[in-house]
Amino acid sequence: MAKVYILPKEAKSFIQYLTTKKKPVAENTALAYIQDLSYLFEFVKASPLTITEEQIEEYLNQSPSCSTFCRRRSTYSKFFWWMRVKAKLRFDDPIENIEIPEKDDSVTLKHLTVEQMSSIKQVAINDNISHNRLRNIAIASTLMGCLLRESELRKLNLEDIDFEMGVMYIKKSKRDKSRKFPIPDSVLADIKNYIENERKSHPHALFTRHGGITAMLMGGKSIAYVSRLAGHSNPAITLKYFGLIDKDLIDNRMELF
Repeated sequence: MAKVYILPKEAKSFIQYLTTKKKPVAENTALAYIQDLSYLFEFVKASPLTITEEQIEEYLNQSPSCSTFCRRRSTYSKFFWWMRVKAKLRFDDPIENIEIPEKDDSVTLKHLTVEQMSSIKQVAINDNISHNRLRNIAIASTLMGCLLRESELRKLNLEDIDFEMGVMYIKKSKRDKSRKFPIPDSVLADIKNYIENERKSHPHALFTRHGGITAMLMGGKSIAYVSRLAGHSNPAITLKYFGLIDKDLIDNRMELF
């Protein structure tokens, strides 16, 4: 059952104005206005004729985010503009002195604990089935030890690591900034182990992409099957993944099409 929104008669008239004017607002926009106004007057329990700046600000401060605060304030600004200019029901604007809070750039990030990160790496270490076991260990180790973003990890190339100096270079990451930092010995050891014993031939990428596709091709699945599964529009795209597979590992009996 759809939620029923209760509005004061002035707010109902405002919604009617928005939906019947020469350029009416979209249905979803009207619904957003209805919701914002309904929640305000449900919280404050005051008439649009007498509601005060302090009461509106108290409700706005309950907003879960800056964007919600701004959207609600915009709704109420339009409503009280209509109350003053069109309906002439008020002479003051209880919104004008309510300031928009500064956007907080310090976003609270959900993160894994040290114990959780260690558990993830341990899962990779204990995995004796995957063809990419050493790669997965190196990925977990690099993310934990070098504090990389997921996008940075994906863009990491072999030449971005100075093995002699034990330094990693991150090129033009967040806000177009580059940086370099020392790699912990344990991380460097995991990366070297992966490169020397498991990494497939690839001109640039440190952690070769699309391990699932190459694993299926190595396992004998047909290119036509893998192409459909991967959503490739042309089997020729899937053929490119043969470049990531050591020729000695390709099953000569593989059905191509």
